[in-house]
Amino acid sequence: MAELAAERIAEPEKWALDGDVHRVLDALEADGATVRFVGGCVRDAIAGRGVEDYDLATNAVPSRVLGLLKKAGIRAIPTGIEHGTITAAPGFGQAVQITTLRRDVATDGRRAVVSFSTDWEEDAARRDLTINALSADRAGRVYDYFGGIEDLEKGRVRFVGDPADRIAEDCLRILRYFRFYGRFGRGPPEEKAVAACAAAADRLDALSGERAWYETRRILAAPSPGPALYLMEETGVLGRLLPGPRSLRTVVDLARIERAAIVETEPLRRLAALAPLSRRDARWVARRMRMSRGEADLLDALVAHRGAIFPGMPSASARRLFYRLGADVFRHLALLERAAGPDGDWRELTDMAAGSAPRFPLSGGDVMKAGVSEGPAVGAFLAAVEDWWIARAFGPDREACLGRFREIAERGNADAAATPTISKSQRLRQT
Repeated sequence: MAELAAERIAEPEKWALDGDVHRVLDALEADGATVRFVGGCVRDAIAGRGVEDYDLATNAVPSRVLGLLKKAGIRAIPTGIEHGTITAAPGFGQAVQITTLRRDVATDGRRAVVSFSTDWEEDAARRDLTINALSADRAGRVYDYFGGIEDLEKGRVRFVGDPADRIAEDCLRILRYFRFYGRFGRGPPEEKAVAACAAAADRLDALSGERAWYETRRILAAPSPGPALYLMEETGVLGRLLPGPRSLRTVVDLARIERAAIVETEPLRRLAALAPLSRRDARWVARRMRMSRGEADLLDALVAHRGAIFPGMPSASARRLFYRLGADVFRHLALLERAAGPDGDWRELTDMAAGSAPRFPLSGGDVMKAGVSEGPAVGAFLAAVEDWWIARAFGPDREACLGRFREIAERGNADAAATPTISKSQRLRQT
């Protein structure tokens, strides 16, 4: 057992600030149970990264954990009690996941049958990577059984034990390996780990869509996703997730442009850059990955309008597209096309993308109040005024638009007015 000084956690009270977390610790330790922080919160604290979620492990069996939490007045949810996991919801702050120490009895390659243990090293040996097998007590002492701290410091991402054995226990570990390599890896990857991932790549076909997307979106969200993605392509892993062809250079260029522009990462934008999909393929990927409706709509919008934005395009066309698609989709497309498209002056489009989508000041109710009967004529009048408003860079206010409507009505040519390609009711949802 390796035990390190508290300063390696940089004063635990500063990284475990949530008072609700300490309420849980107090409740479990009140009856003599041993509790430690485990996994990602310890890893990220040592790496100097922000800690978002707190996971705890304990030598107390689940029934005892439930009793101790109840005694302390803390709500306990048996989210995975058959595997020893209970979620404590101590207040309005952060929920805390508590898992009893375990050993694997049997596994089907994705889920394990477990028995409970009191052996901390045995429990750590179940974890996928050495950098995820760290634990720490509330005083800040770190327990490192497999060299995880040294791996973290040197940018090595290694499986605990034999990579092939660990992947045989759970094929999700293939994607987790690439996720953590993308975030923590420096230098060449471990050959045995890469070989094991390549040999088992076909097992990803049986992985649930939710889990595949959960890991894939985090791989794509890495500050520099290129190294992990190139490695996934070389091992055949990427091909099990996305139909070809794939453009890794484009997603690398997109990540560079995002960093230069200081914009927030959007995994779906990077996915559209990585895989120049047809709309049919995009729908297949969304279904396969069990994406949310909003995610599927955004991916479809980015795929459907690839090539619509380009440097030097007429300002009026750019304004129309900005309005029809909405500011968010337009921004995604502008970044995407800069990464994939031709060189040129993107300043006007970039400036436009940084703004907010204007709001057309008229509605169908305004037209009907003026005496137009409900029906197609209402939409035709609105479309004619809206086109006029867009052509004038969204400048005319409500009174000016009402004036334009009266002009069109007086001329009686609303039926001849051109209807926009995408009607207001069909506008893509802004995400």
